Amino acid sequence: MMRFWGLQRMGLAAGLTLVATTVLANDASLPANSYGNVGLLQTPTARFTPAGALRVGFASARPYDSSYFTATPYDWLEASFRYTKFRYSDADGVFTRDGYLDKSFDFKLRLREETWFGPAIAVGVQDLGGTGLLSSEYFVANKRFGHLDVSFGVAWGRQGSRADLDSPLGGLSDRFEVRDNNQEEGVGDFELTRLFAGDAAFFGGVRWAPTGSPWSVMIEREGNDYQSEPFGNDLDVEYPVNFGVAYSKRLFGANFGWERGDQFVFGFRLALDLADPGPPKYLDPLPTPVAPPSAGLSYVAQPAEGQSVADARLQDITTALERQNIPVIRLAFTEGDETLIAWVGDSPYRQLARRHGRVARVLAVMAPEATQYIEIAQVSHGLEQTRVRFVRDHVQLAAGGVEEAGFPLKWASFKTPALEPVADDPSVHHDLFDLDWTLTPKYRQSFGDPDDSYRAGLYLALGLEKWWTPHVVTSAVGELAVATNLDDIERESDSVLPRVRSDIAQYQREGADGLRQLEVNYIRPLTSELFVRGSAGIFEEMYGGVAAEVLYRPFAENWAIGANINRVKQRGFGQQFSFRDYEVTTGHLTLYHYFYPLSIESEISAGRYLAGDVGGTVSMARVFDSGAKIGVFATKTDVSSEEFGEGSFDKGFFFSIPLDLLLPKSTRLGVGASFRPLTRDGGQKVRDGRRLYDVTQDRDYLEIVRTRRTMFD
Repeated sequence: MMRFWGLQRMGLAAGLTLVATTVLANDASLPANSYGNVGLLQTPTARFTPAGALRVGFASARPYDSSYFTATPYDWLEASFRYTKFRYSDADGVFTRDGYLDKSFDFKLRLREETWFGPAIAVGVQDLGGTGLLSSEYFVANKRFGHLDVSFGVAWGRQGSRADLDSPLGGLSDRFEVRDNNQEEGVGDFELTRLFAGDAAFFGGVRWAPTGSPWSVMIEREGNDYQSEPFGNDLDVEYPVNFGVAYSKRLFGANFGWERGDQFVFGFRLALDLADPGPPKYLDPLPTPVAPPSAGLSYVAQPAEGQSVADARLQDITTALERQNIPVIRLAFTEGDETLIAWVGDSPYRQLARRHGRVARVLAVMAPEATQYIEIAQVSHGLEQTRVRFVRDHVQLAAGGVEEAGFPLKWASFKTPALEPVADDPSVHHDLFDLDWTLTPKYRQSFGDPDDSYRAGLYLALGLEKWWTPHVVTSAVGELAVATNLDDIERESDSVLPRVRSDIAQYQREGADGLRQLEVNYIRPLTSELFVRGSAGIFEEMYGGVAAEVLYRPFAENWAIGANINRVKQRGFGQQFSFRDYEVTTGHLTLYHYFYPLSIESEISAGRYLAGDVGGTVSMARVFDSGAKIGVFATKTDVSSEEFGEGSFDKGFFFSIPLDLLLPKSTRLGVGASFRPLTRDGGQKVRDGRRLYDVTQDRDYLEIVRTRRTMFD
């Protein structure tokens, strides 16, 4: 009997543990509401997709159609950027034509995780920094009961217009008594004083989701009475409860529903997991097998007639590394062959640790018996980026799977990179001077044209690059339009500032096929931590000129500081070799920082921008182990909101996705995009050559340590 009771207790504990684990887990297949937020049909919930989820979708709930991007940088944070098309109604209440396009940002933050005894709780803000036409704030809680997931919340603003509660926070401050919603069309400023102010209403719902099924059924009660809609589009509510069905999978989802008693709604979305390392790299060469030290050496050099053993060994090492897709620049031994030093160029492996591990394997197998140490110098952009020293025996043990020998920091030590990576004799490192070319697809977009909320183009880009010395490189990029509607943009600039960016429509129309870049860069280290760059030529589609930059990047630190200055002139619309009259001097002082606990890459800069305005830019990005990034930026200068125009100041978000996530073969190439609600002229920077921070990115020793477990995969 006691044994049976003990087994019961064990089973109960296991069940509680399983349930607790279930309720705490984020779910990639959760449905999205009409605003792109994780929710039901119109209402949000306290649920989140896993960190790294990126969703792109469309939802129609007439008179509103929304296109959205929603990202989950962390398990506890959701951010959305949305474009909503409003339809105007005629005197009879019939929606006859398309109307205003509204831009907005949403954020949702989890305050409490769900447990066996309590709900998950989240707070959210809808339409922050937009016109405020759809603005709401809310607190919401969720609790799961078997297959049922119940949500309940209280909302202010549009979602709280039923006014079940009279200014619930009014007792805290007079600011919360009355909500000011008098936003003008197109203002787009941050009105923080209206947050959580005024009357509020309850909302909630239930989602029934059978285990293992992608289908779920939803029912909800909104806090919106639809009697204070933008542009006078007040709507009748025949029935205050909405019903819907969702089909939700990890990478695709769709919603269908019936709202307000008379309106059919639908939505669909595609998703990508930015935290996913991608498919196994079946097309990569297999790592070189390494035997433990006790097995002795398996490689024996076999020189050809008239060739020395040493030369045969170096030739075989070069061949073996090239089979691993790692170009060899130079190989050398110290006196007595105690240390073998290899200078290697760029390889397709994205992670620094993996690149060093591939080289270390080959050298551990093929080095002479007298060699006790292996030194690997990574060379990129004409600079020796890293120099890592391995103990040969430890490489053999770690590559053979003896974990305790391979993963403590004793497996390697870092050395200060040399100022001159190799001798200036082209015969020593001739591969450095080859002409490289690439042929890649390019994607361009314009988000916010009032005639069409989204325009895009697919281009074929031919890139050429040639190093003339270890420090001088020329590069060129030409693009050919494959399919685009960017040249249909008809909106002309109404800017009162110099038109440094807002004439983009003319560049798209007249320069669909054109020369995007033709520049020369001189890059050199002055010390192991101080770098300089000089650049000249056509820098980008709109500007060319001359530039200089200096960067201080301390050894094995997570920060750097740099300054750049340039004199640039605006290019002709056809994007060939002609220039317009406008020219300007710009420059910035920039602080770079990487916060490893949260994997946040930040840049803070201050200086002069293309329109002659002065101010600062803040950019923050969440970086995933996969190499993907997603972030936000904002720039505020001495240009007033009225002078800037719609949007008040420059802001937006960006992401970059390594192709490594999608392909069965390692590559360091990637795709990315930056989204602004509108292209205006205030707070605009110019791309002025190769940024030294990017050029020196491979010097990140902390990243090698952080990803060291991939070294001998």
